[in-house]
Amino acid sequence: MISKIFKYTMDDPDHAASYSFLMPPGSRIIHIGLDGVGRLCAWAIHDVDREDEQHQGWILMVFGTGLFITDSDTFEYLGSATQEGYVWHVFKVKL
Repeated sequence: MISKIFKYTMDDPDHAASYSFLMPPGSRIIHIGLDGVGRLCAWAIHDVDREDEQHQGWILMVFGTGLFITDSDTFEYLGSATQEGYVWHVFKVKL
C-alpha cells in the first residue's frame, strides 16, 4: 500500500464551529495542529489506491475550552491545538 498525507484547513474557528471534508475510504486523521501560517488544520493519511473510490463525508467539530458540548457521545476526539490564546479541541462526528 502507498499512502499520502493531506492537509485540511479549518479557517477561523469561532468558539464552536463545524467543517465538512470529503476523504477516500479508509482515511485517518493523524494530527491536529497549526500550519506554518498559524491556521488550525487536520492532517489525514490516505491510501492512494483508494483515491478513485467514492469519497466519504467527514464532519469535524471544533470547540473552545470551557464550552458545553451537547451529545458528546456522538463525537470522537481527534486532538487539540493552541492558537492566539485559545485552545481548540477537534472532534469527528460519528455518522
